[in-house]
Amino acid sequence: MEGLRGLVRLGRYSTQCTAVSGFNIATGFSNNRTETRRVSGARHYATVARGDSSTLDAFKCLDMSDRDEVIKFLRKNSSRRAGAVYVAEQRVADKVVDCLGGDLSNERALIMENNAGVGILTQALVRAGAQRVVALESQRKLLPVIEDIAGTSNGRVHAMYADFFKIAAEDRAKVVPPSITPNNLLADLPLAEWTDDVTVKVVGSFPINFRERQKLLQFAFMMLDGHPLFQKGRIELNVFMSEPQYHAMTYTYQQGDTSRKYQLISVLYQMCTDITLLHMEPRKSFEPFIRRKGASSKPWYPDDNICFVKITPKRDLFTHGVTKHDGVLFAFIVRLLLASPRSLIRDRLEGWNLDGERVLGEIGLPLDTRAVFMSWRDFISLVRVIRESRVFDDVWLRDEAYDFISKEQSISY
Repeated sequence: MEGLRGLVRLGRYSTQCTAVSGFNIATGFSNNRTETRRVSGARHYATVARGDSSTLDAFKCLDMSDRDEVIKFLRKNSSRRAGAVYVAEQRVADKVVDCLGGDLSNERALIMENNAGVGILTQALVRAGAQRVVALESQRKLLPVIEDIAGTSNGRVHAMYADFFKIAAEDRAKVVPPSITPNNLLADLPLAEWTDDVTVKVVGSFPINFRERQKLLQFAFMMLDGHPLFQKGRIELNVFMSEPQYHAMTYTYQQGDTSRKYQLISVLYQMCTDITLLHMEPRKSFEPFIRRKGASSKPWYPDDNICFVKITPKRDLFTHGVTKHDGVLFAFIVRLLLASPRSLIRDRLEGWNLDGERVLGEIGLPLDTRAVFMSWRDFISLVRVIRESRVFDDVWLRDEAYDFISKEQSISY
């Protein structure tokens, strides 16, 4: 009777447990690791074992050679709202490894896989000789799968509940996974200089169709601003992205083009990084995880493939006119100039109380120059003259720049 009274008292305000392998109703605790949250009443006793154990059991019965079966498993255990791209075929995983160089046994950089999924690419990296792989997974249900793979890798794979493209500010009071701070993500790496060799290679995908452009801009802004993420050295991205965003990054003006293809993202990535297209995979290879959102808002870009792209920050980025902590100001001024890409730069400068003819002559540009005609090197020269003229108050300019980044691009600084 005393035991029954205890259970009734527990039932008034108790804790629901999601068990790994069963629930003991007599004690109110699961037999193994648990995840808890507060609930009320008899719902405590109606809990059905689910989550970690069922996902892992289903994974162990999975035929990894059957693409349809793998996709069905991923669809059941992940959210498509996150825009994640999961490698569901061994053929694609092998192609990614080939693009990384094939033999990874001598790879000195830490390999960080984003959206590890069911570990097809993870295991391909290990077979290729990779000695240090950090497998990041942002879907809680899939985490036990990666932990199981890590447990049989002889220490070569480490699983983390995180998303590389959800970097949180270090001073944030509370960071909720899969968001993660740079110090937690790269805790075991020593400090490194920007001019050192690449220290981390990220393999995975941008959140395609889900703020992809914002995440690309976020990465560029963090490079330019000396973000803590880069205190451990340069980070190379080897990522899947949509074809429109790849073309936006690499676009250069062509005579007679009247579209608005030339964007801030074009200038920043051509200035900050070396971009290499490694592979193009048909979009259907990634179904059902990447679906078009109706008609493209930029119809001049093709949208039939997913591009696997290497993005390497330039070793000499901060030696040709851009300095750390002033890079964001550069990006903001370029954004102002590209707001009206076909307007004469001379007119824009005179609107800012500058002698447009003198400025353009000083940097060697013709009087009929428009923003779409300018290379990133031209922008560096122009922004340098604008900064030296003191036409903008530096405090105001910095405030406006960071306001632009934090509000329009949803980036925490």
